Amino acid sequence: LMDAYTQNKLRGRKLALVRRLIQQRELRGPQLHSNPLGRKPPKRALTSEGLVRAYQQEATRQKLLIKKAELTQSRLMFVREAFRKLCADGHFMTLLRAEGLETMPADLARSMTEGAPT
Repeated sequence: LMDAYTQNKLRGRKLALVRRLIQQRELRGPQLHSNPLGRKPPKRALTSEGLVRAYQQEATRQKLLIKKAELTQSRLMFVREAFRKLCADGHFMTLLRAEGLETMPADLARSMTEGAPT
């Protein structure tokens, strides 16, 4: 490194980059080249039982995600219908106007008129 500097082969940014590369090689060793993504190999070999277990865990996770999505969808439908009924009430709309809240977000207005999920 010092020879390259004295011979004007490495200067400035290139010198700092090479110094950092040397420090990383001292810390990690040369195994970085054998694994370009920097990922560590699995600690244990994959077995058919392990793959089945991982598949079942992922299927369970996705089923739970579906249940949560369905619950959220039903709650959204309830809130949308309640808001639609409130907007049909003249007294409620008068109250909103009095408070300066007569406008609503375009997506909310569209979902109320179309009845489509947002």
